[in-house]
Amino acid sequence: RRYPWGDMQPFVDIANYNRGVWVSEAITLVAVTSGLEGMSVRHGLKEGGKSPFGVFHMAGNAAEWVADWYDRDYYRKSDGTNPAGPSNGDKRVLRGGSWADLPSALRVTARFSAEPDFEDRTVGFRCAMNATK
Repeated sequence: RRYPWGDMQPFVDIANYNRGVWVSEAITLVAVTSGLEGMSVRHGLKEGGKSPFGVFHMAGNAAEWVADWYDRDYYRKSDGTNPAGPSNGDKRVLRGGSWADLPSALRVTARFSAEPDFEDRTVGFRCAMNATK
């Protein structure tokens, strides 16, 4: 699957993402329409964008920190089954893309890196744990 919900390209009923609007224009639009509350969605789950596991907003809305350290070439060296990344590094991995990103950033294979203390209104986190059998 290319996206958390399947192979269908993102559209407004599936994910909150940048549909080709320059970020400065998008911020101006939000300032006019919502009092600068930001572009992320706080409610109104997008049913079409739900993953097969029933999880919402895995792509778009806010990019999310994951536990992995970033290594640009790690996947070439890994076995490919749920690679956890190197055991240490200078940067952490962000996934999922945000309201400011184009559709390519929403793909499940897309990942970005940032220093662990990086802060931005396009970034959030999701508490998660491994499922028990």
